[in-house]
Amino acid sequence: MLKHYKNLCVLFTVAVMSVLFIGCGDDDDDFSTDKPIDASIKTTDGNLLAVRQVERTKFYYDDSENLVGINSAHYVSWDVLGSELTDNEGTTIRLRLNGNGLITEAVVQVDISEEDGSYEKSDMKVSFSYNSSNQLTGYSCHSSYEEFFADEDWYEIDEGKASLTCTWRDNCLVKAVIQSSGTDKEGESKSKMYDYPWTDTQTMEYEYGTQENVIRQMPRILGGYIIDLEECFEDLSYLGLFGAGPSYFPSRMSDEWKETYVYYEDGKKIQKDEGSKTYTYSMSYSLNSNGTIRTENINGKSFPYYYDERETRAITAEAEVNDLSPIKRHFRSHRHAKRTTNQ
Repeated sequence: MLKHYKNLCVLFTVAVMSVLFIGCGDDDDDFSTDKPIDASIKTTDGNLLAVRQVERTKFYYDDSENLVGINSAHYVSWDVLGSELTDNEGTTIRLRLNGNGLITEAVVQVDISEEDGSYEKSDMKVSFSYNSSNQLTGYSCHSSYEEFFADEDWYEIDEGKASLTCTWRDNCLVKAVIQSSGTDKEGESKSKMYDYPWTDTQTMEYEYGTQENVIRQMPRILGGYIIDLEECFEDLSYLGLFGAGPSYFPSRMSDEWKETYVYYEDGKKIQKDEGSKTYTYSMSYSLNSNGTIRTENINGKSFPYYYDERETRAITAEAEVNDLSPIKRHFRSHRHAKRTTNQ
């Protein structure tokens, strides 16, 4: 899924939606499973709502209105205990939140073992920063990944890092730059491997119309793209965990990619410069009377949002949460060069 890090096998994803009318606070010193995630949105009429569903992603809460589960559109089920998330195949995400409920750090660990001896292990740490207006200003990330395919007697070992820099103007995000680099290695043994260094630079620029975002809800086209490190981050982006959104809704976004990587041909190492590619997106929004997003349209595709009032939002859906397609393998390279035989 990693749209933003095709080669960084362990970079993953909690993106952004709305944290509304909040002040600054101190960071928590410890990760905790005792402190629940506050996933409420304050509307223009003063009510508090919980996001129940965005497109096919569903959120579940207990009777105390705490987030307890996510049924993701990416075919992954997450159990939530305080600020710790776990799936059913060996992935754990631990979040550190500050006094405002914003995520300042995420640690992701994957530990998957198969009966035939195959395994997948990875570690990743992401640190997030905010300005005095509780707007996301960037992140820094480092990751490591190792996977062994027993049926092919083949190893993949990867190291990578990434950083995000956001530029805000008049309370609107106008530019976000992601720079990432790393080295992917693969081979029949750890002592004899092909190495594939790579670099990516992604630049997203936003234009805005006149439609006001009164409650500063973070739309998908911002949160789902600038913090698209892992599928779960995109899901959690709808819950307001990464700061306040823009004061107006964006109407257009350009997404430019520049990347270089190395591959092998007839046993020779070749560096490839892909140059740049630019994609454009047009957006429009319909709103509810209380200021929340009803539908976000991106290049003609609609993403509906659904909400529950806090006092009536508890849902019992254990069967539905657990009835999921098999989880897709995490942290796999989307741009891995084809393996070739060194002759």
